[in-house]
Amino acid sequence: MTVALDPAADGSLTVTVTDSGTWRPKPTDSGFRGRGRGLQMIGVLAADTDLRPGPAGTLLRFRMPPSPVAAPRPRLGNVAGSPGRPATLTASDANGRRCVELAGDLDLAGAAAVRDALLAELADHPRTTLDLTGLGFVASVGAGPLLEAAEVARTAGELDVLLPPAGPARRLLDLTGLTAALRTTPGSVPQ
Repeated sequence: MTVALDPAADGSLTVTVTDSGTWRPKPTDSGFRGRGRGLQMIGVLAADTDLRPGPAGTLLRFRMPPSPVAAPRPRLGNVAGSPGRPATLTASDANGRRCVELAGDLDLAGAAAVRDALLAELADHPRTTLDLTGLGFVASVGAGPLLEAAEVARTAGELDVLLPPAGPARRLLDLTGLTAALRTTPGSVPQ
């Protein structure tokens, strides 16, 4: 496999990945543990995606738009020896909208605890407000359900997203590009 990075003056980055392997189609169920999510994440977070599988290998090219990078800060809350609490989901109705609140840590246990209920809420209620202000920490595996939520919102309805304030959860969303992806869902509220 070969990876080439081409930074542009505007801060964007064009990534080209080539291999000489055999194309494997997307699994029917990639699960929530992150396996098989690479193309899904690229599709949501990148622009100008070009995927060309062929008999001699695969070429993938995409452009990552510029994004601000925050200086790393010590993690608060769920640090070694200080277990956090897995994420919980609370749903209610207000002013003709479904309100879905995630609180706690969206780590492996938290993602497993809320994923199915979150996706069901978004699929069943086309006008939803997703409140992420109660998230304390989001691990990389926790990005999966949020990525799926952004995809469901793009196809199923209107989603307003209340993003977490500055801190560990917001930092992961900013660094992965999920902040922008969640902001650009139909009906989302800029923050």
